Amino acid sequence: MTDEDLKQIKGFLDESGKVSKFPSKIGKKLIVMRYIAENIDTDKTYTEKEINELLNSLTTFNDPCTLRRDLYNAHFLDREKDGSCYHRGNAE
Repeated sequence: MTDEDLKQIKGFLDESGKVSKFPSKIGKKLIVMRYIAENIDTDKTYTEKEINELLNSLTTFNDPCTLRRDLYNAHFLDREKDGSCYHRGNAE
């Protein structure tokens, strides 16, 4: 994440660095998703409960299902076909 990226999404973060709102414009939305994805351990497999807890710890809006789906659709998050486990995707 570059300093320029952080400047672009500053208005979407609270004072502690948690995502407080999700942008509607795709460019900024992708930057916010990358910001979140950088906190997903690349060497760990998460259960659905664990990934939800992680996403809730990084945001203030408490909607891990929508966020999880958006991260998956943008390839920042991968999952097993049955949804039983998740791991960081390969999007940059």
